[in-house]
Amino acid sequence: MAIYNPDASYNRKVISLVRAAAPGLDIEVSFIQTSSVEELRVALLGLRRSKVDALMVLDDAFMAEHEETILQLASGARVPTVFGPKPRGAQGALISYAPDYRDQFRRAAGYVDKILKGALPANLPIEQPTRFELVINLKSARALGLTIPQSVLLQASEVIE
Repeated sequence: MAIYNPDASYNRKVISLVRAAAPGLDIEVSFIQTSSVEELRVALLGLRRSKVDALMVLDDAFMAEHEETILQLASGARVPTVFGPKPRGAQGALISYAPDYRDQFRRAAGYVDKILKGALPANLPIEQPTRFELVINLKSARALGLTIPQSVLLQASEVIE
């Protein structure tokens, strides 16, 4: 199951990419939209009844603001959570995977340097992230009774014990 805020226009693109990738991975993804705290609570309290295998949280300001609630309710339903950026508050997500934002900020400084030296912004190439962070929370895995394969742990940029 994926939960998202329909007010975040970026999520439309993510949803279409997830829908396109799911059949090739032999998984079924259902989507729940929520744009209020009450809708969020109702959706998350229904996790136990819906018997989902995992919860993917599509990142935006609303979800980031309520990440502790999301993690608390998903944990109570014994549902592993997957976030984009590493949760800033509670560390209960099983996995987070996102671009390395520190690397992106360093690379942005290079753009600023070029512009200050006279380069026209329109002439600078658009770059995609090249470094990603995979964070695995073994504490959450143990609480859910899950074992993370060593091959996955070796790929992680951070493992939370």
